[in-house]
Amino acid sequence: MNIDRNKLTPMMKQYFEVKDRYPDCILFFRLGDFYEMFFEDAIVASKTLEIALTGKSCGLEERAPMCGIPFHSANSYISKLVEAGYKVAIGEQLDDPQTTKGIVRRDVIRVVTPGTVLEGSLLENKKNNYLLSLYIKGDLCGLTYVDISTGEANATYLSTDKIVEEIAKVHPTEIIINDLNFIPKLQNIATISNIYINESFDEKYLDDSILNEYFSDEYLSNIKFDDKDLIKYSLSILLNYIFNTQKQVTSNINNINIYNSSEYMVLDMFTRVNLELTGTIRGNKKKGSLLHALDKTSTAMGGRLLRKYVEEPLVNKVKIDERLNVIQEIKDDFMLREDLNEILKNVYDIERICGKIAFEKVTPKEMIHLKNSIEKLPILKDTINSSSASMLKEYIKDLDDLNDLYNLVNESILEEPSITLKDGNIIKSDFNEELKELRDISKNGAYMIKEIENEEREKTGVKSLKIGFNKVFGYFIEITKANLNTAKIDESYIRKQTLSNAERFITPKLKEIEDKILNAEEKIKSLEYEIFVNIRNEIYKNIDRIQKVSKTIANIDVFVSLATVAYINNYVRPNINEDDKLDIKNGRHPVVENIVGEENFVPNDTYLNTGENIINIITGPNMAGKSTYMRQTAVIALMAHIGSFVPAEYANIPILDRIFTRVGASDDLSQGQSTFMVEMSEVSHILKNATDKSLVILDEIGRGTSTYDGISLAWSIVEYIQSKIKCKTLFATHYHELTDLENEFSEVKNYSIAVKEDDDNRQNPMAMLGIMGPKNQEKYFNKYKVNLFIDNSDCDKCKIITESNPTYYNLAGCVEYKNEIGALTTSFMEIKPGALHKANGGYLILNVKDLLSNPFSWDCLKRSLKTGTISIESINKQYGYLVTSTLKPEPIELDTKVILIGDNYFYSVLYAHEEDFRNLFKIMADFDIEIDKNEENIYKTAQLIANKCEEENLKHFTKGAVEKLIEYSTRVSDSKDKLTARFNKILDIIYEADAISDENQPYITEVDVKNAIDQKKYRSNKYEEKLNEMFKDGTLLIDIDGEKVGQINGLAVMGTGEYSFGKPSKITASTYNGRRGVINIEREIKQSGSIHDKGVLILSGYLGSRYGKEKPLSITTSITFEQNYNGVDGDSASSTELYAIISSIANIPIKQYIAVTGSVSQKGEIQPIGGINEKIEGFFDVCKIKGFTGNQGVMMPIQNVKNLLLKDEVVEAIKEGKFNIYAIKSIEEGLEILTGKSIEEIDKLVNENLDRYRKSSKDEEDNEENKNNKESKGKDK
Repeated sequence: MNIDRNKLTPMMKQYFEVKDRYPDCILFFRLGDFYEMFFEDAIVASKTLEIALTGKSCGLEERAPMCGIPFHSANSYISKLVEAGYKVAIGEQLDDPQTTKGIVRRDVIRVVTPGTVLEGSLLENKKNNYLLSLYIKGDLCGLTYVDISTGEANATYLSTDKIVEEIAKVHPTEIIINDLNFIPKLQNIATISNIYINESFDEKYLDDSILNEYFSDEYLSNIKFDDKDLIKYSLSILLNYIFNTQKQVTSNINNINIYNSSEYMVLDMFTRVNLELTGTIRGNKKKGSLLHALDKTSTAMGGRLLRKYVEEPLVNKVKIDERLNVIQEIKDDFMLREDLNEILKNVYDIERICGKIAFEKVTPKEMIHLKNSIEKLPILKDTINSSSASMLKEYIKDLDDLNDLYNLVNESILEEPSITLKDGNIIKSDFNEELKELRDISKNGAYMIKEIENEEREKTGVKSLKIGFNKVFGYFIEITKANLNTAKIDESYIRKQTLSNAERFITPKLKEIEDKILNAEEKIKSLEYEIFVNIRNEIYKNIDRIQKVSKTIANIDVFVSLATVAYINNYVRPNINEDDKLDIKNGRHPVVENIVGEENFVPNDTYLNTGENIINIITGPNMAGKSTYMRQTAVIALMAHIGSFVPAEYANIPILDRIFTRVGASDDLSQGQSTFMVEMSEVSHILKNATDKSLVILDEIGRGTSTYDGISLAWSIVEYIQSKIKCKTLFATHYHELTDLENEFSEVKNYSIAVKEDDDNRQNPMAMLGIMGPKNQEKYFNKYKVNLFIDNSDCDKCKIITESNPTYYNLAGCVEYKNEIGALTTSFMEIKPGALHKANGGYLILNVKDLLSNPFSWDCLKRSLKTGTISIESINKQYGYLVTSTLKPEPIELDTKVILIGDNYFYSVLYAHEEDFRNLFKIMADFDIEIDKNEENIYKTAQLIANKCEEENLKHFTKGAVEKLIEYSTRVSDSKDKLTARFNKILDIIYEADAISDENQPYITEVDVKNAIDQKKYRSNKYEEKLNEMFKDGTLLIDIDGEKVGQINGLAVMGTGEYSFGKPSKITASTYNGRRGVINIEREIKQSGSIHDKGVLILSGYLGSRYGKEKPLSITTSITFEQNYNGVDGDSASSTELYAIISSIANIPIKQYIAVTGSVSQKGEIQPIGGINEKIEGFFDVCKIKGFTGNQGVMMPIQNVKNLLLKDEVVEAIKEGKFNIYAIKSIEEGLEILTGKSIEEIDKLVNENLDRYRKSSKDEEDNEENKNNKESKGKDK
């Protein structure tokens, strides 16, 4: 697409200005709530992310290709792009679009590359994410690598021919290199290890002034750089690159470890892969690798360090022995090991938390994780100091307990803060006086307004003065015109609005309080963010202390892990020697042993010694274990160099400089190399680099060419190793000719692996061709066998059998058939039992619904129980579907008890229509769905939770979490005095709480249970949210303030499946002259259920009983649920409707801020109803949306008080006086609360108005009668 930039829109010109600075990145360009990509970026991203490609007008004739993603879910999309090998530049809005005129400034705030990832799925917990830089000068190279998520930085210099081996050890995810011509030499390892190589290089990266930004002059002067400054420039490249991508110098990189690569054993890429050190050959999965076998670490930091131990075996005997000594101490002290494991399980990844602090990405929750981890340091020190582990004591002697940082976080940040900074609710109120004051204002705003109202009433002498609020000018003082002349108003009163019957004023004091109340929330969030940033900055100043502690914890974790593995798997301490003697007794492969078990693994010895035997020629059949044996030797030697105990009875291991392996056959088509060429290249590499201190594993060398050429190659290689290199070698081969080498060279020994064959597995040739099955002589002996029909040998108690699929054959048993060359055959060995046979002498449990759903099953069960026998018969034969000659076993006597499980519906149907059911199933047990809430049942519920966690291998619950589940159980039962017996609902929450709990925390907490309950609600409450939106935008009309005649807010329960919620509804009544009584509008349009009709008729009974005993009512009152289109049923709103009718008759206004629920009798008694909690919470939510006034509440039956189990938010609002609950016994009580008048006043007004209606009705009758009389006289004339 040709782009004429002069024609582009201003926004597109801005896009290209930013894009031109980052041509190698996909640019996420922030527009509103989305990151948009345009042109080539959009085409690439839409394919990679599998999102829609659209277009946008850009000023050109063609629309610009465009795709976008929501900004709040960008992390997952960034991870996908980075994983696919792309860099992502995040272009953000630098100005507030609300306040900016014209185009908002935008620029890149961060570039995400494979090596600079700080969060997301690309960052594995127990694996470092290294960014590596190479500075090549001649045949030498400076190499630096850093993990910016942890701050770990390492550097060395080496010759260029050693670079690939070092990269194989480090395993970075991204490489920056100054010499682009060297890239082809890295392509092979980059492809195998999935490493991203930057194919461009900016010379500005060589600017070493960046070092002064990161390190002090004193620190730099103490660093021992090499003479040619190779390390200095490779470090500069790295830091400049990080600064260029992260856009900030702030970093957790404050220490550089300059090492010598000769301090570690050299392992080339092929050896690491073949020995499966950190990943399997197939799939590169951790499970099945040596690392997986050794990893019992409790912390992510320990997991990463253990990987480093495995990748970098030591070659210094003193350092290896130091590690072994510490591990020995821990292994020998069971209590110490268990205590350390328990402590470390509660330590979070503080190393990466430091990284997030440095890059200003840390969340409040992560701060709490940091605090909780620091809290364990004194316990860790005390545990070690109270043990006998002297070396471990010395190791933690100077461990900083970080007490000042713990106190800072503990005093400032809430234990359960919000997930993000923007949400507020992070800082403790007591930490900051201003914050405390703002929170008091936010919580107690209604009280403050009420206090001012009382003050102004006293001051002005107007008892009816009230303070109101509207969105136009906020809070105001309202004085009726009747009281205006007598009111003592001073100059602080500013007139704001004149109404027909009142004047509205504001005062400076009222406006001051208003400002505090209305802006409190925003000020709280702003202040909390400011405080949090200060805390973060304070901790940042101490990052080096935290990093030092994290390094100590990581090392202890690794030591404990290796000690635990050694104890569990019966490993022994290796003896490390410098005498070139390798002696292993009964060695085992640690990974294979884990899979098959120690008892099933055949151990083997290995002995290699200079001057005695340095080369072992190993022969044996395929699948005998030659490759496993050789790898096992290499792995044991490597484990010893790590400082680990080893799987053997005895191990004497020499210091090795390198281990080489040449195992398996593979080609490299991308490099144009055949299998034979790859094999020869690897062997050549080994022969060039091996020394007399090396261990070499060669497996079937020479098989990639002809037999004689292969033998010649193998022979000459062994000769060369024996005469020139003299390295310890294990050489597996199928060329038995090589065994003659033992006769020629004293240092070459032959070994053969033998296989014991347990079974005769020979098959006839036809079977191998797939024409016939193996020759089977067993059937000739079948007639001498016994069909063990039912085996009760393990049954020491009464049998209880549950059949989940009660088909006819599963109940009664069957005769099975086999297909032999097209014919169906059977024998008595094919007679199979059914559930009735298995339960004979015991109990059979069946689900009645499943039983009735399966044809013939009910008839089969009835017949068996009535006759007391079980007959095995074919349905096909019974009903003539298929007539086949078959066996007919004799009936078996039946003595069993059958238990049917089902609901009342099935019981009622069967009892009414099935006589056999009544005769056979005479005992009915009806289980309640709730149980009493007492100490015993609470204890049993807690026991249920613990047992389920144990059975399902779930995390156990804390005391608070159990209490929360008990509370939930009570809520489900709908009574404070009961617990639900629907235990599946409890189990659902247990499973979900375990699934969503933080994987780093050992127990399920109260917060996890609350989140599980909230998540369950969230998945089902879409309908509720839509209704609340309609209340908010005014689509659904409701008044929650003021007073109105003939109108009231009723409460209903609505639901979707298991989830139910409350919804307030406006109920209106209109009264006029007539004789039709109460008209139920819903009934007239057939939208009213029978229970609701009954409730309305009861209202007529009450009205007639109270006001129509002496005279007819002579009125017509219509009543309806406004904006209801789904029908109405139930009588829980009957009292509410009655209040509206009486209000309409008496012309008395009702308080709209009190919603009502409750059934009513003809005597005016308020009766209990269901769903009380949902109804109260439903009205509460609407009040919350519309705004609290402090008057709002719900009136309910007093009998439902025992059912109240309201959510915490409602309880708090009630305590604070924002919301009210009125529990009443009678209609009279309710009328007095709703109207503010006594029942006598109300009755008087009702009777007066009824008399008016009667008089009007009488006048109409008289007029009608006079009219009729006149008409009659006229006719007579």
